[in-house]
Amino acid sequence: MKIAIAAFNIEKVKNNKYYNSQQEGLGKALAKLGFNVHVYHFVAEGESGSETVMNYEQQGVMVSSIVPCANQGVHAIPDNSVWDEDTDVLIAFSDKSTGFPKTYKYFSSKSTPVIPYVGVLKSHNPSSIKRFLSNLRGSNISYYKEIAANSKTPILSKTPGLASELLAKGISNTIVLPVGLDEELLKADYRACDKRDLRMSFYKKYVEDKGCAVNDITNAERNRDIDLTHAANKKQVFCDSTILLYIGRLTSEKQPLAMLGMLKTLIEHKDVPCAVEHETDGRDDENQCHRNYHLIMVGKGELQSEVDSFIMTNPEIATHITLLPSYPNSDIWSLYRLADCYINLNAQEIFGMSILEAMYYECPVYALHAPGPDSILSSVSHEYLFSSAEEMLPAVREMICRGSIHDVENDVECCGSGEAYNLKNQEALYDLKNGCRNAGDKNDESITQAAHEHIVKNYLWDNTALRIRDIVENVV
Repeated sequence: MKIAIAAFNIEKVKNNKYYNSQQEGLGKALAKLGFNVHVYHFVAEGESGSETVMNYEQQGVMVSSIVPCANQGVHAIPDNSVWDEDTDVLIAFSDKSTGFPKTYKYFSSKSTPVIPYVGVLKSHNPSSIKRFLSNLRGSNISYYKEIAANSKTPILSKTPGLASELLAKGISNTIVLPVGLDEELLKADYRACDKRDLRMSFYKKYVEDKGCAVNDITNAERNRDIDLTHAANKKQVFCDSTILLYIGRLTSEKQPLAMLGMLKTLIEHKDVPCAVEHETDGRDDENQCHRNYHLIMVGKGELQSEVDSFIMTNPEIATHITLLPSYPNSDIWSLYRLADCYINLNAQEIFGMSILEAMYYECPVYALHAPGPDSILSSVSHEYLFSSAEEMLPAVREMICRGSIHDVENDVECCGSGEAYNLKNQEALYDLKNGCRNAGDKNDESITQAAHEHIVKNYLWDNTALRIRDIVENVV
C-alpha cells in the first residue's frame, strides 16, 4: 500500500534535513511498519526540488520529496500532477490551508481516500488584520464535514481541544491523535551524561570570551556583575547558575521580549529574601538565595533587532544571556539536560515539539495555557501551566529557590514553604541536580521522570503510527 503524506504550507528547507518534521516522523514510522510512503515538502516556485529515498530492510520504503509549487502566502497550492498515480491514501496536514480543497477534489475524483490531520481551524497570526483576513477567507470545515460523513474516514485531531471545536461544528467522526517525536533523532542514553560536564562544555564553546551576541555592548558593560569580575570565576559562576532555556523563533507570538523581561526581573530581585527557608551554615542571609541566572536563547526571527535593543538598553542582563541563532540538531538534547527549566511563552501554541523534547529529557517545562501545553502537560502536572509571564515568574523563582547544583553539591537541602511565591503543590521539592521535582506521594517518582514516561508512551511517532495503520487499513 502506498501512503502519501503532505503538509500544505510552504517550507524553508536547508540541505534536505528536517528536524522534528511531523510528516517526516510519521512517514518513517509508517515505512517501518511495511508501508511504501511518499512525503511531500512544498517550497515556493523557483526553488530547487529534490528526492531522497530511505529503505527499511524487510520493511517499507519512504520517499521524501521537495516539490516547488504555487503558493498563496504561506499556503502551498500544488499542481495535481505532483501526486503519484498509484497513491492509495493521502494523509493531509491541512488545517485551514487554501491549497487543500484543490487536492481533496482531485483525490475524490479518483475515489482515493483523504485523511485530514488537523491542528488548528482558525488563524493564530499575531497581526489582528492578517488574522481577520485569513479567517474571513474561511476554513476547510465544509470539506472536513464531507470527509467525516463517510463513517470509515475520521478527521484526526492533534489535541482534545480541537476535537471539541470540531464536534461543536457538527463533526463527530473525530479521533484525537497527538503528533510525536522521531525516536531515531532522540538520544536514548541521555541520563549517562553529567549535567555539570555538559555545562562546562557549553561554556567553553559558546560563553567563554564571547560575551553577549550584541556587539554594541562594551566589555565593561558585560562585566558589570561583581560575580563575573575575574575570568577564573566565570566558568564556576555559569556552571552554578540557574539556567533558563528558550528555544523558538524570535516572533511576537513566542514573546522573546517577555522572556528577557523575566530574566531582568529575576536578576533585579536575586537578593530579595525568598519564600523558601534554607538550612544554613551560620550565614545571616539565610532566606536570600543569591542566585545567578543565565538564559540560553536559541532562535532567530523578525524581532531580532528588538531583542538586541532590549539587551543594549538593559546592559545588566548582558552577562546573563547567551544568544544563539541556531544549535546543531544532533546536540539539542544537551541543552535540555544542562538547563534547569524550559520556558514556553507562546499563548497560541498549537502543539509544541520543544515541549515534548524537554519532557523526554526530564527538563521541567513552564508554559502558558494554550492548546498544545494544556494537552501535553495537564496529564502530568497542572502546576507548570500559567496564564501569563507575570503569573509564571514567581513560580520560576520559587523553583530556583528550592535548590541549585551549588546547593546540592554542598549538601544544602532547600525545603519549606512560604506565602510570597506559592506553587499549587507546596510539598513538592525541586532537586536541580537531578533536574526533577520529587513528589513523595507518588512513590518518590519524580514528576519529570513521569513526564518522560508519558512522552515515551503517548508521544512517539512509532506508537502513533500503529493507530494510523489501523485507520488506513480500515479506510482503503
